[in-house]
Formats: sequence, structure tokens, C-alpha cells
Amino acid sequence: MREQIWLKKNQKYGELYYMTEDLLEETLALRNYVRDQMTNQRWFAPSGREDFEAVLRDGFGLLCLVEGKVIASLQCLLENVEYGHDLYEEEDMVRDCADYSDVFVHPDYQGNGLQNFMEKRMEELCLRAGKKIILGTVDPENSYSYNNFIKSNYHPVARLKKYGGLDRLLMKKELDTAETQEA
Repeated sequence: MREQIWLKKNQKYGELYYMTEDLLEETLALRNYVRDQMTNQRWFAPSGREDFEAVLRDGFGLLCLVEGKVIASLQCLLENVEYGHDLYEEEDMVRDCADYSDVFVHPDYQGNGLQNFMEKRMEELCLRAGKKIILGTVDPENSYSYNNFIKSNYHPVARLKKYGGLDRLLMKKELDTAETQEA
């Protein structure tokens, strides 16, 4: 995948790519930088290298690069999903689920709609992989991320303790084939 994205706020083009192992360290560094800039770091669940390696193995990551540097990332698991098991006991339901596990955008590039753009691509890729449901988590106090989920047609389905005891809302979106194909 290689797709150009106009970043209106910054007046330059970015390019969307799949995350690869050679960009893993730069992606992790960006994630840490974004987390360090947040006023409430609890909103950003801790992820390590092993979580990103799982995405490379069992799903996909999307990256936006500007001038060769990673400025945004989204991760999605298609197999070995945790959130699917949090919600369903039946394995056939779990198999229909994808985990929207992480997204972050460099502060200098926020406000360009990158998260929404990458989410649309994630939905298309999930549908192609036979997934019918995308699940993600959000800190209940993070109104910005919660509202982004709501605007993207997710709805809260459970309140959980995750990531070593952090309070999280489990958000669910049922994929509509016709709606996603039109986007």
C-alpha cells in the first residue's frame, strides 16, 4: 500500500504505508513521544515492542510518513484478538472480531483528519479479511477519543479493567459492507 494524503493544515503530502519491521523502532519512538505530550498519560495504555510485533504477525499497522518520517500510526489485530474474547464466549463470534489496538498522531500533524483516514482504510482491510466487528478500548475520562469513537459509529458495550487495572470502555463497531465500500 502506498497512498498519498493531503495534509491541509500542514500544506504538504503524507504517504500511507503498511507498518514493516524496519519502521518499528521509529513507530515506537513516535508512540512514546505522543504519550509523553499527553496531559493524562493514563489515557494511553502501555504497549511494548511485543504488542507491535504481534500486529505485524497477526494483523496490520498503517503508517503515515512525511518526508520519510513516521508521523502517525494505527494498529489492528485480525487474529489472536483480546477484545473479542473480552466480549464473546463463542469462538465463532470471536473470529468475526478485529482489535483496533492503537492509534497516535504526532502533535504537529493533529487536525488533518489522519486518524479518520486511517480508520477508513482499517475498516476496508478488516472487511477484506472477513471481519464483521471492530473492537477498541478508551479511557472513560478521555472525551476526545471517546467522541472520535462515537463519530465513527462505535458504541460502548462493556466497562473493563485492562492493562494492569486501568478502567476502560470497550467500544464496538459492526462493519456495514455497503457503507464501507462507498467510503
